[in-house]
Amino acid sequence: MIQMEDKESVSDFFTRILKFMNFMKRCGGTLANQSILRKNLRSLSPIFDHIVVAIEESQDLVSMTLDWLQGLLEAHE
Repeated sequence: MIQMEDKESVSDFFTRILKFMNFMKRCGGTLANQSILRKNLRSLSPIFDHIVVAIEESQDLVSMTLDWLQGLLEAHE
């Protein structure tokens, strides 16, 4: 299970996630965009809990992109 480390930046965490996703794709695995976003939100450090709740309540995860989520989290970082 991938978890964001306490001292890890959002960009470093997303780089790790993208490396893992690329590895899965090379092995033939696929995940829906919404599933990837939900997994990323669950894997964030507890300091982002209030932001995760706000995103889940106010945003449409079906149309959201991973880049947009990263930008939003970096803005709050």
